Amino acid sequence: MRACRKPASRRARAADRHILFHELLDCLKGTECPVCRLVRQRMQSRMAALFRELVNDPPTRARLRAALGFCPRHTREALRQGDALGLSILYADLMAELLARLHNAAPASAASRRPACPECGAEQADTAEIAEAFAAYLAEPEMQDASRGNLRLCGVHLLTVMQAATPEARTFILGQVEPALQSLLKDLSEFIRKSDARFRHEGFGAEGDAYLRAARYLTGTSDEDRHSDG
Repeated sequence: MRACRKPASRRARAADRHILFHELLDCLKGTECPVCRLVRQRMQSRMAALFRELVNDPPTRARLRAALGFCPRHTREALRQGDALGLSILYADLMAELLARLHNAAPASAASRRPACPECGAEQADTAEIAEAFAAYLAEPEMQDASRGNLRLCGVHLLTVMQAATPEARTFILGQVEPALQSLLKDLSEFIRKSDARFRHEGFGAEGDAYLRAARYLTGTSDEDRHSDG
């Protein structure tokens, strides 16, 4: 869903990078994975822009027709925008496209498969950009100071950031996240032990929701995701 833009100048790229640095610093003040938060914010901004100014944009409409709309997750976000007219215009286009394809249906082939959701592609590009930038910034003292004791990278993005980081930054990241991961693993093991009939009388404590915390961690699911999808 990104509009075509001229190649950015070196000064513009540096300005964008400076903005991203401070966006990540701000995200570290919260309780969510900073990569998850920025990727979601960009997605929501694109969705708002779609209904504000791109409903009748020919390239945008062509991409949506090719994919027959968004994936289920991004469809829910589009519906949350609450723009009944914009949604009606887009989905009239998509229904007409579907009817046209029904009259021209041919046996499926690799070449005729439905393209991926356009917003999913944009999110993948955002994730790569933000994770790689964060990896580079974590070599800098200011970002390390802000991340110390507060580096809440989810499992989805932890490995991506680690793979892009310098050896020194990897050491820093590992030192920040490993204790919490070991603690979560210990809670999971304790939950499993107490699930044995011999130990059920002990009752569950903090480990009682360890499996939920582990699932959310490894999928990058935030409280906001759960509340908005519920």
